[in-house]
Amino acid sequence: MDKIPQMLIVDDAHAIRAILAICCRHAGYEPVSVENANQALAVARTQSFHLILANHWNAKLDSVSFCRQLRLTKGHEKTSVAICSNSLDTLDIAGLQRELDPLFFIPKPVDIESYPDLIRAAARVPADCVE
Repeated sequence: MDKIPQMLIVDDAHAIRAILAICCRHAGYEPVSVENANQALAVARTQSFHLILANHWNAKLDSVSFCRQLRLTKGHEKTSVAICSNSLDTLDIAGLQRELDPLFFIPKPVDIESYPDLIRAAARVPADCVE
């Protein structure tokens, strides 16, 4: 049996982590959830992930700083990261994508029904490869 790819969810709101975990499963991933970017970096040192889904405004470390540190973590130099934010207009998206590729942005709010497709797109996985 093939191992289900893991996705790391980074959000300080428990309810959001729970909802994203459901969406993650619908997209074909096994979710691992943490409250903040520092916890995510600690977990990333011991586990590999196919995709990391992070809230941009995190209490401990913003997602851009998190991505920069993640890229220095062995095994995560090219891990796909999706940043969720309702303030993407404040970011230099093109510049960050060049610097931190693969990097994907998901604007909030997002219709819950759309999340599995957005997760697949962020992970660059065709919809027919996971269910």
